[in-house]
Amino acid sequence: MSDGDVEFYRRFEPEHGGIDLSASRQIPIRAACDGKFSKELYYHPTSLRWQVNCDIKVGSYVLECLFEPGGQVSEEMGWTQFDALVADGTQVHAGDMLGTLLLAPGNDIAILHFGVRRGSEFECPLGYRSDEVQVQLQALANRDHPGWEPCAGN
Repeated sequence: MSDGDVEFYRRFEPEHGGIDLSASRQIPIRAACDGKFSKELYYHPTSLRWQVNCDIKVGSYVLECLFEPGGQVSEEMGWTQFDALVADGTQVHAGDMLGTLLLAPGNDIAILHFGVRRGSEFECPLGYRSDEVQVQLQALANRDHPGWEPCAGN
């Protein structure tokens, strides 16, 4: 994967609930933590697109991973993204392959949104990552948005 394949797209803000990374091609995604993986096909009523909403349940919180294969995604492409991920209910461990973030035809970028939710409250997800992942995300933020903090308002 080259440096230009992934960019820090949007930082955490409480009203957004997570960090967005963009990809200009399909990329492999690994589990960030241990827990039970679940997924559902979701139609986003504001964005008018299909995506796959996933989470990994870990004790008292949930790590959300939303796979958005583009800004214009048909239901068929949504199912293709759904099928590109491990089975619903799979027990995963940090580093396990979850699957591939796809790039839907006709789209320039796909988005991986990740956040942490305790009940209905969202928190900056950086505190729930390994040191290596936190360093990589900070480096991406610094490269793509110099002076930016990956988490605002937290």
